[in-house]
Amino acid sequence: MRKTALLWLVLASLCGGILFQTSQRVNDGRTRLANINAALKKEDESLRVLQAEWSYLNQPDRLEKLSKKYLGLAPLKGKQFGKVSELAVKPAPVPVTEAPVVAVVPVPEKPAIVLKPLTAAEISPVFAPQPAKPRPPSAKTSAWAEQPRTAGGARAPAPAAPHAPQGRDFGDVIKSLGVQ
Repeated sequence: MRKTALLWLVLASLCGGILFQTSQRVNDGRTRLANINAALKKEDESLRVLQAEWSYLNQPDRLEKLSKKYLGLAPLKGKQFGKVSELAVKPAPVPVTEAPVVAVVPVPEKPAIVLKPLTAAEISPVFAPQPAKPRPPSAKTSAWAEQPRTAGGARAPAPAAPHAPQGRDFGDVIKSLGVQ
């Protein structure tokens, strides 16, 4: 009889321990759930505040006042339009007549670590580039094919075109639009 009582006592204490552990897990889960709900309410409140600010900032009357004050935009005038015949003609490409001088750079014995830039397709498949349509050969590509090669077999860099566009800043764009 003693062994049976001892067995029941061990089983009862084992069940009690398991029940205590389970109740503690439930209490911890309820605490985490309460914390998550509190954070969710806080985020909802901040979203409401941001939506109210966005509504205020996008009021049409306010935007109209700001555009008049800072942009100074005016309706287009007829003299701002031009004709296609008034556009400058693109100059013909200059042919390469002599091979440029190429410097020989010694190659280090240990190769340096080369980092490959990620493409849009590797970053996210949503932004994967669409396949390009084949372009007809232009004067630029044919001039590139006719460029002389160096002793190592690489193509020599092309000279800069005299009509290469210079960097533009925002002020140039505003001036070209005729805005003061």
